Amino acid sequence: MSRFGGTDVAKWRGRLKAIQFISGRVLVLAFALCLAAGPVAIARDTAVPAPPGPAGLTVVLPDDFPPYVSTGSTGQPEGERIDMWNLWSRSTGIPVTVVQRPWPEVLGMLARKEADVADLVGLTPERLVQLDFGPSYGHADAAIFVRKDLAPIRDIAAARGTTVGVLQNSLCEFRLQQGGVATRSFSSSHDLIYNAVVGNLPIFCFQTMPAAYLLTQAGIRDEYRPSATIFTHTLHWTVRKGEAQLLDRIDQGFHAIPPTEAAAITARWSGQTAPIFGFFRSDQLISILEMLAAIVVAQRCVPRYRRHATPDARDPAIDSRGPAQRLARL
Repeated sequence: MSRFGGTDVAKWRGRLKAIQFISGRVLVLAFALCLAAGPVAIARDTAVPAPPGPAGLTVVLPDDFPPYVSTGSTGQPEGERIDMWNLWSRSTGIPVTVVQRPWPEVLGMLARKEADVADLVGLTPERLVQLDFGPSYGHADAAIFVRKDLAPIRDIAAARGTTVGVLQNSLCEFRLQQGGVATRSFSSSHDLIYNAVVGNLPIFCFQTMPAAYLLTQAGIRDEYRPSATIFTHTLHWTVRKGEAQLLDRIDQGFHAIPPTEAAAITARWSGQTAPIFGFFRSDQLISILEMLAAIVVAQRCVPRYRRHATPDARDPAIDSRGPAQRLARL
C-alpha cells in the first residue's frame, strides 16, 4: 500500500483528530491556569480575619428552597448554598455549621443569637432595620399557583376576593396583604404542600423554582398552574444589624473563592455547564478552541500534502512516469 493509500489516509485523519483533541485541551488548560492564577493570588494576598469564635460560624437556612437547599435522600442538607458554604469554610479555614429550619423560624433564630448568619433571605425595607445584608448572589420569582379546576389568576389584583396560602413571615404574605389579598399562613413549606396534596389549598403563593420542585416531589405538579411572575426578589445572606466586622469577614471569605469554583457549584445545581469568562460555557469554549486548533493544523498540513501530492511541472521526468512510480517517489 502506498503512503497515501486508503489505510494511511485513515491513519492521518485519526492523527489529525487526535491533534485537534489534544490542542484544544492544551489551550483550555492554559486558559484555565491563567484564570486560576488571579484568584489564587487574591486568596493568598487577602488576609481573612480569625474565626468569630471557637465554634466558627452557624448558618441557618430554610428547610426547603431547592435548588439552593433541601433535604437529601440521606436526611442531610444539600444544595447550592450548602456547597457554597462548605467551599467558604475550606477557603477561610473557619468551620461552618449549617442548620435548617422552617422559614418562619429562620430570622427568629438569628435574632435570638442562636445563629451567626441567615441565608436565602429576601431584602425588604422592614428587614433592613434589623439586619445587615451581604451582596446578592441570585434572585427568585414568585407566582400564585391555582388548582387547574379553578379560573386562572393573572396577578395580585385578580387574587382579591380569594384566600391565598402563604408561608408565615414570607415575602408572598407581605406582598399579597399589601395588595389587599386575604392570606392563610403556614408554618413550613411541608405544611403548605401537604395541604395542597390533600386538597385543602386550591390557591397558594410561592417562589416558582422551589414550588415546581416541591409539587413534582409530591406528585401534583400537573394539578396546579402558576400565574405570571407577581414579583421578583434578590437573595442574600444576612447578619444582625451593627455586626460590621462579621459582615466584612464573611464577605472577604466569599471574595477569596476562585470564581471558577463558585461557577462550577452554581452550574451543578442549575443543570448547566459552568461558564468560563462569563460569556461561553466551558463545553462551548472547548469546541471553539478545538476548531481553531484544527484550522492551524490544516494550514500547516494541507500545503505540505500538496507539495508532495502535486506533480512538479518543472520536472518533465515526473510526468513521463506512471501513477505508481509517481506515488513511489513521494
